[in-house]
Amino acid sequence: MHLTSLTDLPPELQLIIASLLEDDCEDIYSCTLVSHDWHSIFNPILWRKVRNYWDSGESSSLVSGAASTGSLRKYGRHIQHLQLECLTKDFEEFLTLSPRRFSQLRSIELRGRVDSDEMIADLLLRCSRRHGGGVGLRRLVFDLDGCGGHGEYFGFRGKSIDALMEHVSTLEEFCVEDPWISSKEIQRLLRSTPRLQVFNILSQERKGRIDHGSWLDAKDVRLKWACTSLRVFGCPIGGIPCHDIDREISEGPVSTSVLKSSHRKSLALHRRVYSQLARLTNLQELRMGILYDTQNDNYHRYNKELDRQYDCLAMSLESGLDLLRGLKNLQIVALEDMEVGIDAEDELKWVAQHWPKAKIITTDIGTDQDTDSVLSGDEDRSSYGEFEHEDDYDDDSEDDYDSDFRKVM
Repeated sequence: MHLTSLTDLPPELQLIIASLLEDDCEDIYSCTLVSHDWHSIFNPILWRKVRNYWDSGESSSLVSGAASTGSLRKYGRHIQHLQLECLTKDFEEFLTLSPRRFSQLRSIELRGRVDSDEMIADLLLRCSRRHGGGVGLRRLVFDLDGCGGHGEYFGFRGKSIDALMEHVSTLEEFCVEDPWISSKEIQRLLRSTPRLQVFNILSQERKGRIDHGSWLDAKDVRLKWACTSLRVFGCPIGGIPCHDIDREISEGPVSTSVLKSSHRKSLALHRRVYSQLARLTNLQELRMGILYDTQNDNYHRYNKELDRQYDCLAMSLESGLDLLRGLKNLQIVALEDMEVGIDAEDELKWVAQHWPKAKIITTDIGTDQDTDSVLSGDEDRSSYGEFEHEDDYDDDSEDDYDSDFRKVM
């Protein structure tokens, strides 16, 4: 009786069977050793997802292990999902030992301390359609928490921003924790990424006014955004004059922290931004606040109040909030440490009517030792939907990229 072997099956079925072992690196590696035919079938699956975490004890051993036989350069073309955590020198070594083109690469997650504009641009160009003959990136996640040689954080500028723009037609998720990106480039991205579904450039915390993080200046919001399928928008929006705060903060009036302009210009900027957000009818998460780090040893109470976002969207009916009535799918509206009017009585009723599924997150002007609240007095919250203060609302779900360079032939 003739037994059908794996190699007798059509390539499509071979791929399906091999993919069932995709999450088990040990088994896939074993399959590559069976025969030359099996190696041809399973090796591309083994290299689909590559994960290389930097360890200070052996900073580049995984990359070096693959390079010792030339496997990284030979098989790197199969990489579809790349997850690296490294220093600049390790990242430079990775690029040196990698193929000149990543034709299948569609997801990059880069963490650690990389401060080279040229290196970031190099990687992005190697997987672009025009320069690298690639499929184009769908997902880009950067968390580069280290400083460069001059104490500056990496920022998308020059070569790296131009390389990033090579992927705007395919990009679906763009998340950056610490890399800086200018307001004009944020606007440029939003109006050039028709497939974008997740856009999040919020830092998890700040120690000063916007700190080194990125934010969108309302004056730059002009041409219509192309990303109308956006589900998550996470970005501080500033540069909007605020006139209705008359209390004093710290040792001076709050007006010292607020841009000055006419009320008419303020309303015009508000409505310009509201109108852009209103087009995002699939939006589920609207995050514009950045929680202030009050656990820092140098923190004093007035810091939280002084550095609060005052030149932000007022989120009040007077400012044009009603333009957002069509965002029925909103589940989270995160406005931490922002001076907003959404907790007033009329606004609360409006939220209950138009955003019935939304959880509104705000914080008070005090420190963690003070009372954080979203409603004043003894007002009943139940009739207005769900309002609360949360310090940690992120769901850090990540794909598990588990290819070990050292084992690949």
